[in-house]
Parts: sequence; structure tokens; C-alpha cells
Amino acid sequence: HDPNGTSGEAFVMNFPPNPNTMYFEPVTTQKILSIVRNLKNKQSCGYHGLTTKIIKECIHLIVAPLCSLVNSSL
Repeated sequence: HDPNGTSGEAFVMNFPPNPNTMYFEPVTTQKILSIVRNLKNKQSCGYHGLTTKIIKECIHLIVAPLCSLVNSSL
């Protein structure tokens, strides 16, 4: 029982509509290339077992499918 005499639904209905929604811009291959170029050159591996040096050397081979994968996830 609501002590103020209003239900939760009535409370929510009094909120003005929110014009802001979550929207993500599609990723471009150029953006991915830029991000990879700006990665620090570290010799340590991440959880995937790859160094940034290896990623930078092969990014041109994987950028298109990576871009497609990211955009499919949005």
C-alpha cells in the first residue's frame, strides 16, 4: 500500500517523456584503424594472448570483419 495514495504506475506516468535515447553511431573501419594506431606499444599480452604489436601488424587483415562484428552488436 502506498502511503501517499498513488500507485507506482501513476507515479511513473507523471514523468515527462524523455527525448534522449541510447543511440550508438555505427563504427567505421577508419575509426577502428585510428584506435589501433593509437594503442600504446606494449609487449605484454592481454587475455586474448595478443600483443598490441601483433594487432597493429595484422589490423589491415581483420578490420573489415571486426567493424562488421561491432556494428552487428549495436
